[in-house]
Parts: sequence; structure tokens; C-alpha cells
Amino acid sequence: MKRLLLTALSCLIIFTLLGCSAKKASALEMYIEPAQLSKEEQAIVNLLDASRARIFDLKLTDELKSAHIKVYRLEDGAWVPASGGGSMRIEGKKSRLALDFDVLADDLYVALQGTESSAVKRIAPEKMDRGKMSVTTTSLANRIEMQYEQEVPLIVQIISEKDVIMSYGPEIFSDPARLQQYGYEYVYAVTVMFSKNPL
Repeated sequence: MKRLLLTALSCLIIFTLLGCSAKKASALEMYIEPAQLSKEEQAIVNLLDASRARIFDLKLTDELKSAHIKVYRLEDGAWVPASGGGSMRIEGKKSRLALDFDVLADDLYVALQGTESSAVKRIAPEKMDRGKMSVTTTSLANRIEMQYEQEVPLIVQIISEKDVIMSYGPEIFSDPARLQQYGYEYVYAVTVMFSKNPL
């Protein structure tokens, strides 16, 4: 509970500062990209020890009504849901999304702020004993165009005892068989889908 409150507080402060940040206009109608934090925003992230949070800037349209976060686990060369995921009501053209986690199998805290509303949610996919396994996490690194009702992979996390773990960006989500060939013990992915449909 303490962690959820800390995550909510840090995201709320960062999102409040969003209104003070000037952003360049984009020709893309809808996109998601890693957030460009100001020095003040980064100082708050550091102060609240939210350095693990992945924060994304969103440009959407007035048709936005909801967002859906899903956590997947790689099994036999296919992605299967690792949890029920989380859905949130959201409205507004300019938004921010924050994902705070260490190991995706344990907890994922999601904070989403739109122009008119904000929400914080905890997703607990499944507990695991990772022992001395290493963890490699990659997240979306560039701006990408989005469409409504279409999943966008944001995070890929590999947990393994292997000596060498290859690092792949979230785009590998579309090719799970390629990841499966390496025989990693656990592979997780986080996606987001924005919808015109209200909750």
C-alpha cells in the first residue's frame, strides 16, 4: 500500500508539471514516446526514488475514452495473459503514462493522466521465486504512431539463469517464436491499448 501511494504521489507531481512543459507539435495524429522530463520533473523523480518508472508522453484525440494495460508471459512460443490486466477511464489529447516495477511477475503500478482525469492501478500478475536469476528489461525508446483498438508493446523483460541474455526492444513482441528459441525461463511483456469505447 505504501508503494502504491508513493507511486501515485510521484506520478501526480510529475503529471502536474506536465502542464508547465512546452511540447513540439507533431504531424502524427496519435503517438506514444518516452517522456522528455524537465530538470524539475527529473529532480522529483529522483527525490521520490521513482527511478524505475518508465514514463511516456501520449498524443491522442478527443475520441479517447479508455486505456487498457496487459501483462503477458511467453509460453511455448506464444504470448499468454499473465494477469487480468487493468483498464482505466481517461480523456484528453495530451496524456502521460507511468509504469513502475522491478520484476513484472511481482507488481506493476500504472499511473495515467489525461487532460480531464487521472488514475492509478496496481496489477499483480503472479508471484515467483527468481532466486539468483538475472533480469533484463527494455522499454519503448522512440516515438511510434498509434491507432485506437491496437495494442502497443511498451516493455519486454527477460528473467533467466543463463550467463548471456540477449536484449530485445518491445518490437520483439510481434515475433515471440524468436524469443522462445533462446530458452529463457521467464519472458514478460507489457502492452497498452487506447480505445474510443468508455468503460
